[in-house]
Amino acid sequence: MTTRLSLLAAAVVAAALALPATSALAVGNPNDAQCYGHIQRGTAEVLDSGTQVRYAFGCNTPILGYQIQADTAIESFDTSTIAYGGDNHPFGADGFTCNGDFPGIAFNCIGSYSAIVINNQFEQVRGQFSIAGKLCTEPRVDPLLTVVYATATSSGVVTQYIGGPYDLGRPIGCPKSANAGSARIGPDGTPVNRVAKAHKVKHRVKKARRRR
Repeated sequence: MTTRLSLLAAAVVAAALALPATSALAVGNPNDAQCYGHIQRGTAEVLDSGTQVRYAFGCNTPILGYQIQADTAIESFDTSTIAYGGDNHPFGADGFTCNGDFPGIAFNCIGSYSAIVINNQFEQVRGQFSIAGKLCTEPRVDPLLTVVYATATSSGVVTQYIGGPYDLGRPIGCPKSANAGSARIGPDGTPVNRVAKAHKVKHRVKKARRRR
């Protein structure tokens, strides 16, 4: 069951994410993981008046933890998340427990994700967090994802891996806006300058009337 900090109600998470298992996305080096995802409007919470943001992501390598970092204050978040297979069913014991301060800008989750492929799709992690403003009001929330993994030899030598940040993007399903750019990180991996288009301001010039 999915639980949420400061809430008694369970969150029902049903985000859809197609991450095709092509040769380009074959399981590889955890230090060079490829993760993809998105955010959209989430499911309303009975005891949380904030705007719910649903996130979903999948990776082509196993992970043991992840962080969601937003560019606006996060007011609450699911304290447990589930990994779903490509058949849209929970996959085995894969899932995470999440912790963090709120309000804050990030939360951390630890658990397991096996990167198993079902129906030509990698499994996906689904969860929710809430923000104060409206989802489609500028500036829109655009969270980043960082993932971690670790291995240990029989002699106890630990090797740690970290991947990201990956941009989950601005909310899908919102109308177009004057704010340029669609993400905090561009296709080439560099930051994107999102500069709102200048709005033309009409100034009325009042002409003084001459008294005769």
